[in-house]
Amino acid sequence: MSKKIKGDNNLMAGRDIYQNFPEEDYGVIDTIFNYVLDKIKEGKSDKPSLTKDKLIHINEKIKLNFINKSERDEVRFYFTQLYLKINFVEKAFSTLNSQDQASIHYYIHSNYKKLKRQSLRPINILIDLPEIFVPKKYSKNPSFKSIAQGIVLFFFDDCTIFEKTSSEGQNDLFSEL
Repeated sequence: MSKKIKGDNNLMAGRDIYQNFPEEDYGVIDTIFNYVLDKIKEGKSDKPSLTKDKLIHINEKIKLNFINKSERDEVRFYFTQLYLKINFVEKAFSTLNSQDQASIHYYIHSNYKKLKRQSLRPINILIDLPEIFVPKKYSKNPSFKSIAQGIVLFFFDDCTIFEKTSSEGQNDLFSEL
């Protein structure tokens, strides 16, 4: 069922039935749209440049952790689709103080290990792990879900979770004993 609304022949598909949409979300949406429109007008992009070395590194980690070709393709798809979100996560994470960074590293690593102990396949861990970052009230919100997946992919790339390549080594306080 569509309703005609005021404006340039716009149609609204009955999405106005939810009356308790948080008022502050309108401001967020407005800010995002204005930012995008301003960037389009300026002809600029915040899209980070990918170096060949960075892509090789990510691809090596994918090959190491996902044996099945279809799973590797799925993970590459996630990286491709969420690359800008991963970049935003990286920028935001870098602004945190070292104690907060360490707490988040611990949180994701311990939850990763919990899922790994359940003998889940790596692809299932990659799909399930973002849920720890999404508050229940936003569990069906695609923006929250995609950013949470971006967080997991960021920590995959930075070697906090999943197996490390031989060039990444291991960080262990007890390795010198």
